[in-house]
Amino acid sequence: MVLQTRAASSNTSACVESEDDALSYMSGPENDPSLASGKPDITAMVKATMADVPKAALRFKVTVPKIVEKQASERAKRQAAKQKKDQSKQKATTKGKNAITKKATPSSSKRKVLGDVSESDTGDVQEEVQPRKKAKPSVKEDDEDVVEAQEMYEITAYILVEKTLPPPQRGSRAAKVAEADKYLQRGPFKFKSTDSYSTFLVAISNALPCPVLNILQDKITWKPQSPKNATALLLGGATGYPALIETFRNKKPAIVMLTMPPPSKPADKPEWDTGEGKQTDKEFDYSNLELPSTGQHVVEQRIQFDKAVGPFKQELLAKYPIGNNALFPQKRIYADKMGSYWDLTDLRIGVWASHLARGTATLDSPPISNQFDQAGRIHPPRASTASIPREAAAPTIALTPTALAAAAIPAPAPAPALAATLTPAPATTAATPSLMELIMINMLQQQLSSSNANRLGTSAIAFPPSAALPPATASALAIVPDISHEPAEPRRAIPNIELTAFCSRYAIDDVDRKRLEKLEFRPGDDIEQLSPAEWRDFAGFLQLSWSRIIRKNKDFLLDIKAGVWKDN
Repeated sequence: MVLQTRAASSNTSACVESEDDALSYMSGPENDPSLASGKPDITAMVKATMADVPKAALRFKVTVPKIVEKQASERAKRQAAKQKKDQSKQKATTKGKNAITKKATPSSSKRKVLGDVSESDTGDVQEEVQPRKKAKPSVKEDDEDVVEAQEMYEITAYILVEKTLPPPQRGSRAAKVAEADKYLQRGPFKFKSTDSYSTFLVAISNALPCPVLNILQDKITWKPQSPKNATALLLGGATGYPALIETFRNKKPAIVMLTMPPPSKPADKPEWDTGEGKQTDKEFDYSNLELPSTGQHVVEQRIQFDKAVGPFKQELLAKYPIGNNALFPQKRIYADKMGSYWDLTDLRIGVWASHLARGTATLDSPPISNQFDQAGRIHPPRASTASIPREAAAPTIALTPTALAAAAIPAPAPAPALAATLTPAPATTAATPSLMELIMINMLQQQLSSSNANRLGTSAIAFPPSAALPPATASALAIVPDISHEPAEPRRAIPNIELTAFCSRYAIDDVDRKRLEKLEFRPGDDIEQLSPAEWRDFAGFLQLSWSRIIRKNKDFLLDIKAGVWKDN
């Protein structure tokens, strides 16, 4: 607030040279306006002095009641604001927050500048008071820097160390690898959200275990356990570590999956600090990263298969011993209700036992498999001369083509009817052959027509005692043709061909060739009798590739008949 005054007359102000002269000048009773009424007035004296000498106003403190009241009100407001600010700081401190405050330097109070005091024409001093603008309190953000304490929570981590997978063979598709064969699992371990990145690395090194320096930090990836299809993110060292922590702030459960390559192998085996003041000489076990070879896989599968089906195989062997059927004294035979027979080889026993383990067959009923289809049946041997009863002292006769032609052969009857009427032959006349002779001739004709092997002239057959054969007639010679001049078609034997040459000629790749080696296949083997447990589960063939192998094996047999292949 400024007091404006009007300057005194130029004559009076010109004669005043200093403040002391002005005071001495105004000390006279003739110049003292306060004595005009006969009573001294201090306010009038001050105003008169200020009007005459403006510089003298600096020596006086003007106390206007309105101004003093307003200044006191402003001081009270500032004091209340300061107390409120102090209370907020104290409250933040009690809640565990670290408050760093910067005290603002109070601005120095400015002196009040008095303006000119104007005097009216009547000599009265007019006082004009202008209200000062209220200063807005400046609140800076930097005045109070509050760092909130982080909320601490725990995170569980699992480590998946990558294994080195063998490259797929040339010309073959990459086989599917189980999840357990892709990674070596380590952990779990827990760390806190307030842990530093270096503490996090020490926890990883303890879980592996390995030195911290051997961890390939730039190749560590992470993702939450759920959802399963979450994208793996690169950890990114100390820069990306806070992003991992922030992801699990409000996520339950807080489980992270860490994927990393194996730690680098150190040149020596130094000890390292585990972070707990202890030294350890443990190192990462690299042998767990080695995948078993294909041969080891096959052996392991075979061992597991034997363990699973071994008890069932023993039950089958006990129920179907060798010689359990009189028609096949040297074999294990299964006979169904329709009179069909199957030879229980080791392959069929294994297939049957595997189905017993899965519950798809019983001890009395074999499984539905191509090993037990109609094509795999065996037939009982044909009736031979050893099974025909004869008298103890029966002489033997050499049956020649001439003797056979001499027998008058009637129309042959069905074999079951003949077998049903098989009785000791009665005595016959010289003109009629015995019934036993007719049966034997019929059997010989069947054998000759089926095998084309032996000549009738070289066989000696025992007959029961009978009369001498009658002389040959023209009709008998017409019925029994002379087949001694018919050439027998030689059967071509399967040549011994190497599997490599077989695969090269019929365009079989190396993958299928190795699968055939597992089956111990030789070109020309009857591979159609193999079960899926062998060619699919054991050897690793697929349905289409196995069909191609069967077709090419048939082509090989046809080429043998055509004379393409010869023994090496």
